[in-house]
Amino acid sequence: MELLKLIKIPFRGYQIIIAKEDNKNEEFTVTMQKANETTFGNTLIEQLTGTNGSDLLDIMRKMSLKIDALDQSEE
Repeated sequence: MELLKLIKIPFRGYQIIIAKEDNKNEEFTVTMQKANETTFGNTLIEQLTGTNGSDLLDIMRKMSLKIDALDQSEE
């Protein structure tokens, strides 16, 4: 069984979770969630995978744009 390293970051009203298995593979997963006001769980908004710092920056840019679009649709 592999250990899973998690980093949870509050980001513009959402929660970003960066997950990486503790093995030699450099792949990581970034998940964006928003707390659901009607249930006790979280709503999955986006999940992307990367392997390096450039991927992480690109993923965060994409998630920021997604948040902008979601915020605009709520107005």
